[in-house]
Amino acid sequence: VSGPNTEVIQLYEIEPPKPINVYLYRCDDHFHLDLLRDTIREEEAIGILTVDTAEAALGLLVGDKTTIIEEMTSGVAGKHRQGGQSARRFERLRANEINDFFNRIAAHAYKAFIEVTPVKKMIIGGPGPTKDLFYKGNYLDYRLQNGVIGLVDISYSGEAGIRETVEKAAPLLQDVRFIQERSLISKFISEASRDYGLAVYGLDNVLSSIKNNSADTILISDELNLNRLEFRCRKCGLTREKFVKQADIFSTKADIMTKNCPSCNAVEWDYSEQDVVDYIYDQAIVTGAKVEVVTTKTEHGQMFKSFGGIGALLRYRAK
Repeated sequence: VSGPNTEVIQLYEIEPPKPINVYLYRCDDHFHLDLLRDTIREEEAIGILTVDTAEAALGLLVGDKTTIIEEMTSGVAGKHRQGGQSARRFERLRANEINDFFNRIAAHAYKAFIEVTPVKKMIIGGPGPTKDLFYKGNYLDYRLQNGVIGLVDISYSGEAGIRETVEKAAPLLQDVRFIQERSLISKFISEASRDYGLAVYGLDNVLSSIKNNSADTILISDELNLNRLEFRCRKCGLTREKFVKQADIFSTKADIMTKNCPSCNAVEWDYSEQDVVDYIYDQAIVTGAKVEVVTTKTEHGQMFKSFGGIGALLRYRAK
């Protein structure tokens, strides 16, 4: 700011799309927005189904939030037959009841996981062998059947079973994300290693690929740690941008704010800053490109970091 009464104060009131249950107080030279960013991150929905011969439940896992969709009881007779029935007839009737129940579960799963909230991955949990019989019997729609990433042994069914399934499936879900990231990074490295391959790396090249609409999937390391600073001259409207590390924000800001505008020679700047992941995400939305943040805790993640921590898989190679 060049003098008194030249500050620009802007207040925005927002309501996060998901509740934030953390209290955070910080005195710093920038706003801490990580918790808010987590609420707007696009996350994949995963269907959770628990089943035994007495009851079943459907749930949805989105990020770290589990929602119970529906619980249902079977009406299947117990394993002990009533007097006057032959063992063979009793078992046949019980098998028919279980088959009807499994078909009913599949119909409800179709509505919940295809019509209402489409999912590409499912986890089936249950005590004993019932879940295996349900899965191997191919009762589910083929899209859901092909999306099953694992079966989990649990002690309960119903709502308690949904929550237990989510807890016990944590390594399974981690493995799925690991496989996805490994596939993306392997493809990126393969393309980047070829002459005229469909990949670019480095911040400038990635931004160019977004602007010319050639970027298909943008990969960003979770340790990139860059911010975009924008300075706009109040008199002539000239805009300057800088991409700097978090630790360099204050010094860069102090340096630019005291310099003359190269266009009109004024020293009056408006200033804004944005995490580079958010900036790239905003730009990518316009062109329909996807943004994937990849971890550096794996071997493939470290390999990708050696490319500068940012790259893009391309739809086509721009001239």
